[in-house]
Amino acid sequence: MKQARRLHRIFDLKREERFSVIGDGLEHLGAHVEQLMSSIEHLLREGQKSGAGALQAICVEESAKALILLDIARTHDQGMARKGCNYFYSHLPRLIYANVHASNPADFREIERYLTWLRPSHYLDGPNDVDWIWRNDLLRTRENALYVDYEETDDDYMWTGGDPDQFHVDMGAARLVLAMKHAGLLTARGAQATAAAWKGATFDSDTRWEFCRDKAWEVLKATLTSDTVPSEKLRSALRLIPEKWTFPLLSLELKEEPVSMDTLKERQDRYLSRQYGLDDYW
Repeated sequence: MKQARRLHRIFDLKREERFSVIGDGLEHLGAHVEQLMSSIEHLLREGQKSGAGALQAICVEESAKALILLDIARTHDQGMARKGCNYFYSHLPRLIYANVHASNPADFREIERYLTWLRPSHYLDGPNDVDWIWRNDLLRTRENALYVDYEETDDDYMWTGGDPDQFHVDMGAARLVLAMKHAGLLTARGAQATAAAWKGATFDSDTRWEFCRDKAWEVLKATLTSDTVPSEKLRSALRLIPEKWTFPLLSLELKEEPVSMDTLKERQDRYLSRQYGLDDYW
């Protein structure tokens, strides 16, 4: 019986065959992201913001899958690279990939700090930082863009989703992936150039983003042919890629971190006790 979700099989292939499969996947994803972006622009022109929001949610995850494939190519620790196959099929890791590449981390430590906010299943927020319990922001935004649901809140139940004024999907990762497509990185040649540029590369929490910028230029120079005539679209891509293509993320834990509701409620109670001096009576 034919089975889907078989990306792990690439590790059964010889290295050159693996790059060929990764390159095919990158080309498919690049074409898909480009088509989705075109459809999103059309829907926005027509004032169909809800439909555009649903496609945006899909588009950013497809963009993240291209970034994960490139990370598999540039990660030479095979055990670590295999994690990319798990992340390729999981919503939250894909959303974290998109979020990180839409931001501007100054160093690897900043990405590590992001994860303390991006991974928890639930968190406290509000005027006093503890007033309400919220679900994971990335997953909640994704679901609100795609679905209408009857949801429990701290105080009551309410219908959520389907209203584009209630959520925002950052398309920065999609723009980066489109730039990579224009620059020829979403190919087997691009994957090979990425692997070569990052071979033997080491970094730690203090490594600055300029390290990634220089590596991106190495990849671009190896991918672009000497007779390439840069169009305005390519010039724009060459500005964006070194600025936004950041560190490999496969060394990090990106899966959802379960947070107990009881733990959060205890934090709320402790805050209220301190706020109103109830600690004096225990």
